Amino acid sequence: MRIIAVVALLCSLLPAQYLQLNTRLRKHVPIPSSDWIAGNTGYEAGGQRYLLQTRGAGGLAVVNTTIPENSSIVGSVTGISVKEIKTWGNYAYATTDSGPTRVIDLTNPTAPVVVSSSIVGAHALQVDGNRLYLNRASQNVIEIRDLAANPLNPPLLGSISSSNHDSKPYGNRLLLFGGTGQTKVMDVTNPAAAVQLAAFTPAGYDHFGAQFTEGGQTYMFVLTEGTGGQAYLYNITNLSNVTLVTTYMTSAALSIHNMLIKGKYAFISYYKDGVRILDLSNPASLVEVGIFDPNGSNASGSLYSGTWDVYPYHDSFYMGEMYNTIGANTQGAWIVDFFPTFGSGSNGTGGIEPTQWWTDGPAFPGNSSFGLRLADGLPNTAGVFALGLSNTTWSGGALPAFVAPGVFLNVSLDLLVPITTDANGGAGIPLAVPLGISGTFYSQWAVFDPNTPNGIAVTKGGTIKI
Repeated sequence: MRIIAVVALLCSLLPAQYLQLNTRLRKHVPIPSSDWIAGNTGYEAGGQRYLLQTRGAGGLAVVNTTIPENSSIVGSVTGISVKEIKTWGNYAYATTDSGPTRVIDLTNPTAPVVVSSSIVGAHALQVDGNRLYLNRASQNVIEIRDLAANPLNPPLLGSISSSNHDSKPYGNRLLLFGGTGQTKVMDVTNPAAAVQLAAFTPAGYDHFGAQFTEGGQTYMFVLTEGTGGQAYLYNITNLSNVTLVTTYMTSAALSIHNMLIKGKYAFISYYKDGVRILDLSNPASLVEVGIFDPNGSNASGSLYSGTWDVYPYHDSFYMGEMYNTIGANTQGAWIVDFFPTFGSGSNGTGGIEPTQWWTDGPAFPGNSSFGLRLADGLPNTAGVFALGLSNTTWSGGALPAFVAPGVFLNVSLDLLVPITTDANGGAGIPLAVPLGISGTFYSQWAVFDPNTPNGIAVTKGGTIKI
């Protein structure tokens, strides 16, 4: 078993119990202690971004997160119970095990309305393309329904009779997690006659997972829930010869839960260990590059208390915290930035080190809205942004390179862009990623600051993997 140990840093700007690595908190949106947060998701409409916050018997809250620090509830649906939710067009599909699955019209996010309650309930659900997948675990069946034909009551395209806890569709391929120790890969080109392509048995309760490609190979995570629950990573390029590549866990006493993948990173919800972020660029050697855990190293509460899910597809990622395990203010959704950094920065005015974060990241081919942004710099001053091809050498010398006492250059200076900070000490650089681009790039910012011994404050280096 491969256990990746990372010593996480305690953020000086947050209470001591918060554990983080390469992350920062933007906003916490709590829920009443009587409610139960579960499978949240994101939604976009009219240039605005929203978090759809499930609240168990408390229904659904719509949170406008367009400006994360100003995130607030702008709409709600009460009188229903919601455990899992996904969207298709302007509709949200909200379900519980006992049902029904309700269709909620989000055309006006400030006034969401239930428009149908005619779909059966499910333990979990997924939306891919025009298909709705209902994982009816208690009935040992997965229903595949046609949203395009009738979004309010989608007709049945086909069903799969199998033990199941959850599934993850990718076009005509469906990853099926049995909850019984048997994971399957299905061909659902014809939903009425799904074909099993592969089956294998991780050690444990196979709960959820996801797939990605790297270096021309296809890989699949299987997360096993329960004490010692962990992530198994398989190479599934050849479905007749599925091989285990490596495993990942934080503690044999805890349990992993859910995950989603974006770009080169896996975002994993790990119950009492918060959100853990893995770099996937070398599948044989997974590296933990991000942590946000509002419960810190706290071990109280049940095995299944803590972080239920993570949604990484907006500017910041959302993590859902189920139960209060250290105090009255951990339950709810946490809106968090992530950006992998290295090296050292230097402090500016007030002893504050400027920081850099991505906009709509991580980077991936075709991500036209990707960019980087500076935070915590001196307001209304000049500076420079550097983008480099290396973090080891530049102009014949080694990096990091000494600039002034306490100030180091971490990246090669292949592109320099002058910047001016705004009234909040921030700045932004758009870095749209064309299709066909791949590789690793490095970034660093410098802000001219007369209140420092050297007249300059710099960020740590940043890593951009495409």
